[in-house]
Amino acid sequence: MIRRPPRSTLSSSSAASDVYKRQPLGWQCLGVFSKSECADYSCDWSNIKAPKCMKGLGKETKDECTQGCKPPVSQFSCNSTTKKCDPCNMHYCTSDKQCPGSYCNIQGAGPWSCHGEVPSGCQDQASCTTSCGAEEQYAICDTYAGKCNPVPAGTPNATTAYECSHKCLESKPLGTYRAVAINSKFVRGEYDFTFYDNNTLHWRAPDGKVSVASLKGSVEPVEDGAISVEGTVIKSDDATIVGKKVYSLFKRDDQGNDSIVKNIFMGFSFAPVASFDAAMSALEWVHLGCKNAECNFDSAIVQ
Repeated sequence: MIRRPPRSTLSSSSAASDVYKRQPLGWQCLGVFSKSECADYSCDWSNIKAPKCMKGLGKETKDECTQGCKPPVSQFSCNSTTKKCDPCNMHYCTSDKQCPGSYCNIQGAGPWSCHGEVPSGCQDQASCTTSCGAEEQYAICDTYAGKCNPVPAGTPNATTAYECSHKCLESKPLGTYRAVAINSKFVRGEYDFTFYDNNTLHWRAPDGKVSVASLKGSVEPVEDGAISVEGTVIKSDDATIVGKKVYSLFKRDDQGNDSIVKNIFMGFSFAPVASFDAAMSALEWVHLGCKNAECNFDSAIVQ
């Protein structure tokens, strides 16, 4: 009987080597066997107008490098005199030699610039064009409604629109309050006041007459801690006051009594009134409003 020679067999190490040889290029990353994409790319910024992704000592994948390795967007700054956008002189670098008296601030993936030599106020051209040449806007805060009203530059008490938008807060109370007069010639009986969100105040006097005034913040000076308000009587059962200007100052006390009620101290006149002492010779009230469900003045709402 003729015996066939045994088939030759490959060792496990030899087989692995053979398999590796048949793999596509890219399985080798800086001499390390890997099944994932190599993260050894970096952008060559030596030509800032045409940067290239280079395989070597980087820490990005090829896709990551490709996405960021692009010429930087041109930067512009607003010339305050001409109100035009001028190109920024950007000092890009790849080594300290390109930054006499300074150093190349190499951080992140790039592009990099010389330390301390990046012009201030630089932005892309579209952003610069939008803001450059635009006139500064000014406004006055309506401290009652919490609204910034545009005014011309130079208007007394005006601030920039930006500052106003960040600092202007409303102070108007809302809801129904019951009040008693405390001025020198007070009328006995209770008053009812309803403050509405549309910046109107509706009130009912002890004789049952109802009046309505539109209110806004005022620039008339008042004592510290008080809110200055002015407005016009737009409706009243007392025809003699319709159309008249009204002036007021008030202080709110939302702490109230045992967290059940809240108070308003209010001076009111048909002429500017600067203090609560001055309001004593006109009209002055102490208001009481409900703060929680234990108190309800709905029956006293002034329509």
